[in-house]
Amino acid sequence: MRRRPRPLLVLLTLAALAACGADDADESPDASGPGPDAGDPDGGAPPDDAAAGPAYQTLGLGYRHSCAVTTAGVARCWGNNVTGQLGHGETGVALSSPGDVADLAPVMAIAGGESHSCALLQDGTVACWGDGSDGQLGHGSTSAPSIAIRRVIGLASVTAVTAGARHSCALAGGRVSCWGANDLGQLGDGTITDRAAPVEVLDVTGAVALAAGDYHTCAALTDGRVRCWGLNTDGQLGDGTMADRRTAADVMGATGAVELAAGAAFTCARTQAGVLCWGAADAGQLGDGSGADRPSAGLVTGSAGALSLAAAGRHACARFAGGIVRCWGYDARGQLGDGVDLSGLPVIRRTPVMVVGLDGITAIAAGGHHTCALAAGGAASCWGDDGAGQLGDGDGSTGPRSTPGAVLP
Repeated sequence: MRRRPRPLLVLLTLAALAACGADDADESPDASGPGPDAGDPDGGAPPDDAAAGPAYQTLGLGYRHSCAVTTAGVARCWGNNVTGQLGHGETGVALSSPGDVADLAPVMAIAGGESHSCALLQDGTVACWGDGSDGQLGHGSTSAPSIAIRRVIGLASVTAVTAGARHSCALAGGRVSCWGANDLGQLGDGTITDRAAPVEVLDVTGAVALAAGDYHTCAALTDGRVRCWGLNTDGQLGDGTMADRRTAADVMGATGAVELAAGAAFTCARTQAGVLCWGAADAGQLGDGSGADRPSAGLVTGSAGALSLAAAGRHACARFAGGIVRCWGYDARGQLGDGVDLSGLPVIRRTPVMVVGLDGITAIAAGGHHTCALAAGGAASCWGDDGAGQLGDGDGSTGPRSTPGAVLP
């Protein structure tokens, strides 16, 4: 049976997660103008001792949990743990500060899904843990939440890993393999059959970058094209239609892509010209000043010179020279980091706004309603929703914050 597509909000049906808040974008004022300046002394910059903790080299955020990898290759996670997605050997115990993932070999990169996590290990294999009910852990079987961290079957020489709501994908040798839920074609193997072990995506070769949205997946190729597959109700596949695809289709207007990021129902690509986005625009997540869904690529306002991308839920961010970060889209929980007043109706930013108090940023990542960044030296900071401790500040508060705060050691 075809699942009703959801913008990565399914965990909100659980009583334990009721604190997250509602996603009422269509009731929000359009606040596409600039937010507070990055130099604002009240901008909430991370404290000077933020670098006192472990030095991180990469980030990977899920819907309501966060993970980072230290320069020593240790994976650490915090936030929601209902299905064991933190990898701490138990379920149900959320953490508001980072804890090491148990029994995991040295890690290169990490990715978070709706309620599971996957890590790219230094030996080129992939390990996953958390919710495996749709096969998204790649162990060869479906199961209830798995606290055991196990290797994904049949993968080697992997260079990138990504996670969608309930599926996962890996890149190796220019080819893409995916596993997990496939009811909307998000595995790209020409079927709608869920897979508990990796299957190769059809008609994709020479891939150099990869990104998974909730129910769709995209790959950038060596020739700069982007090909996408899966759910397409909002144009997130970018092929000029709103038709779902079980195999890959070319994105219209996307050329020269070198990096991809995907949200719930939209996709973005970084090119020499700037950031291109397509798909859902109800919360301004295309960054072009409009609110109209678009099934082909269009340029994000003021995005020339972007150095890296992040997207999730209904917001996206880009990093620029000098280590500054600009974000756009839905701001209900402060996930854009622009210091917005969270006491009123949720705000939408239809063009990029500056994240306050940040500079020298070297990496960014986005979760369902939160965002994190790494500074030179490896210190991490996060902002947005903190209903499950996913900001990692350890203060026990569950309230959202619209300015960056330091992740505790």
